[in-house]
Amino acid sequence: MEKADWAKYIKAFIKKVLDKKTSNGASAEALAAFKVNAGLFVKYIQTKFADLTLYTPKDYDSENSIIYSYWRKEEDEAPVFIFYLDGMKFFKV
Repeated sequence: MEKADWAKYIKAFIKKVLDKKTSNGASAEALAAFKVNAGLFVKYIQTKFADLTLYTPKDYDSENSIIYSYWRKEEDEAPVFIFYLDGMKFFKV
């Protein structure tokens, strides 16, 4: 995925999450906080985009959340993974 493609994807994805939060009755304060945090997330990913590996489901259903990873240092045991939690479903196991 190129950076321009990702920009289109993330814009639509954040709108989808915002619509879901709105339909679930999120407060005005929660929606305002979401918008601020979404903007910060987008800026952070844009600054690291060249270093990121993007993961999608096997069927490449990018309508769902993409998971990001990058290596802080070459000698690290594993990469750092970034999840956009507002776009994920939670359930107890």
